[in-house]
Amino acid sequence: MDVNQLRYFKAVAEYGTISAAAKVLFITPPAISSSMAALEEELDTKLFRRTGNRLALNRQGEIFLEYVNFILNSVSDAKTELRESLTDRKNGIVIASTSANIFADLFSDFSIANPRIPLSTSTVRPRDITAAGINTRFSFLFAAETDVPDPFATDCDSIFLFKDSPALLMHPKHPLARCSSLSPEKLSGKPLLWPRINYGLKELFTSGFSARNLPPPTFSSHNYMTAFCLAAKGAGAVLVTEHSNTTLTEGLVLRPVDLPSCRRNYRLYWRKNRILTQEDLLFLEYVKEYPFS
Repeated sequence: MDVNQLRYFKAVAEYGTISAAAKVLFITPPAISSSMAALEEELDTKLFRRTGNRLALNRQGEIFLEYVNFILNSVSDAKTELRESLTDRKNGIVIASTSANIFADLFSDFSIANPRIPLSTSTVRPRDITAAGINTRFSFLFAAETDVPDPFATDCDSIFLFKDSPALLMHPKHPLARCSSLSPEKLSGKPLLWPRINYGLKELFTSGFSARNLPPPTFSSHNYMTAFCLAAKGAGAVLVTEHSNTTLTEGLVLRPVDLPSCRRNYRLYWRKNRILTQEDLLFLEYVKEYPFS
């Protein structure tokens, strides 16, 4: 298994056909076909459901994609940090977040207000935040308190941002949109969309049903844009949080889920021993004044 195989796998997962992935990657379809066959043989499992020329991830493929994304992001981060180490300078503000969709408006508004300050963002999974924290190239981490191990939290300064709770995002004509709020009993066993963001929320949400001895909803996993596109077309309801109603979700409606045990406090973290640049300090002040709805 090599990095190119992982890139090919991710492209096929995103574009749904070998020919489309081959066009994007500028290689031949047979090269991708043989690479996918070798990958499945090495893993000793099928990764796709095949319908004609269409390929869709099966459960094993969805699991594998999470690790592929982490590996490819880590490779990209390593390359960036190596380049920066050669010049002995940091390029702009680098942000990590466990729930990037919640902060999309903040990031875009800051960039519009400060066009000369480069701002880059990455999504990290809670299980990738170890006691030692995250990659040192990140200036800040946006995360729920429950996502951050105590040893790392102790090594950080932080500010409280807001409390957040689970919600469903859907088309105004979706049947669930008629409800002002949603009870776990109403959602038990129902199909929902999960956009493979806000990783800690899904586990917490599912545990809320287990605590009530209720079967949890069943989830179909998609990338962020596909899940929201399905919701916009009335093809499902997306598990998000109440603070997910951003510019990207205009035209959709948000309905809170009555699960008090799933409410979480979000904070902005940065290492105590980190020397903040003028750009970092400007961003920090911007966040403190930002009107989170």
